[in-house]
Amino acid sequence: MLSFDSNKQKHSKSTASMETDSMRLEVSPNPTTGITQIQSNHPVQKVIIRNIQGDFIESKYFVQESKIELDLSHLTSSVYLVEIQSGTGERIFKKIIRAQ
Repeated sequence: MLSFDSNKQKHSKSTASMETDSMRLEVSPNPTTGITQIQSNHPVQKVIIRNIQGDFIESKYFVQESKIELDLSHLTSSVYLVEIQSGTGERIFKKIIRAQ
């Protein structure tokens, strides 16, 4: 079961920011109709996408990039749980809404 620490989550209209003690990231736009960008102060190594029930959809690997694009246009309109992992092993879980 996946859980979220909402105590450190900040929201704006189309951008959501989350942070741990050392890793911070911004996801925009959210909701998205396809392409969403993730920017982090630590290089991203892996992103895992799961449906709202927690079932695995796909994973993507990156070569220590601090700004990445995710193309969610092939997914149906729904809410997805995205796990972002840094090269140092830090993980942040983020909810992304795939809109029509």
